[in-house]
Order: sequence, then C-alpha cells, then structure tokens
Amino acid sequence: FLKIWPVINSSKELLFLNELEELLELTQPEEFEMILEPLFRQIAKSISSPHFQAHIPTFTFFHYPPQLLLKPHLSATRSCRNSCFEIAERALFVWHNEYISSLIADYREKILPIIFPALHVNSQSHWNSTVNTLTLNVLKIFMDLDNDLVEQCSKAYEKKEEDDIKKMAERKQAWESMMR
Repeated sequence: FLKIWPVINSSKELLFLNELEELLELTQPEEFEMILEPLFRQIAKSISSPHFQAHIPTFTFFHYPPQLLLKPHLSATRSCRNSCFEIAERALFVWHNEYISSLIADYREKILPIIFPALHVNSQSHWNSTVNTLTLNVLKIFMDLDNDLVEQCSKAYEKKEEDDIKKMAERKQAWESMMR
C-alpha cells in the first residue's frame, strides 16, 4: 500500500491520505506497529509538503465531446471534500482522529523521532499559517504525552543539523582544494 503513494499528483495524494485515515481506523495495534516506520516516514514527507489548493478533475460525460474526454477539462474541477486542503494540512489532520491519535500515543517513542524534523521545520518556517498552527498543536500533543521524548528528539535534530553543516563545509573545502 505504501509503495504506491502518489507523490507527483497532489490531488491524488490528498485522496490517498483520506483513504489511509479510513484504513488506519480499522487497523489493530499489532498491525499498526508493523507498518508504522514506513508509514510515518511517508507522512513526514507529506507534512513537509508545500502543495496548496489541489483540485481533483471531474468528468461530465454528457457535456463534453468525446475528444475532450481523454483529458481533464480545466473548468470542470471540484475541490477535495469542498475544501482546498493542502497535503501538509491533511497529513496533520490525522491527529484529529481519536483512534489514530491513541495509536500514535502508544507508539510515540518510534513515531516522534521519524516525524520530528518535519514538525520542527513546519513550526519554524511553513508559509501557511494553518499548517503552522496544526504543526504546533501536534507538537503540543507530543509534549503533553512525553516532554522528555520531545527534548531528546529536539537535541538529536539539532546535532544532526550541526553534523550536516560540518559535512557540507568539509565537502566544500575538499572541492576547493581540488580546484587549486
């Protein structure tokens, strides 16, 4: 199921996130544990998504000539569930589902380290205020559950960022020395 995640088409990704939430509602904790790592790696990517106002093409077979039915007609669009959800916003709405939120709370030690970088970046610099607010709400949920875990993830994230900056500086210095 996770192998076919639609990453190019944002409207399909929105539909996929909707279906995913419905499937997760039916998932038993043992099954959830088996898929949580790849699932939340992908959800972290969705949380980091900049897409906004994705529209789903609709076809009205009675109003268009056959040659136009091969392509979506641009004027015939409807927004996903009557809203212009962006992918990050939809991914963050998973925490509004009580059952899924309880599963996430039970497995927070495995989930938070995976999604913390995406949450941190969104909380600092996401361009959409709604996504920013939802991100802060999710971080608050994790802080209420286990503040020490959030602190550990924050320190690990900062250390990784410092290491990445050092690696980039070393790489740049190596290239400069080769170019001389």
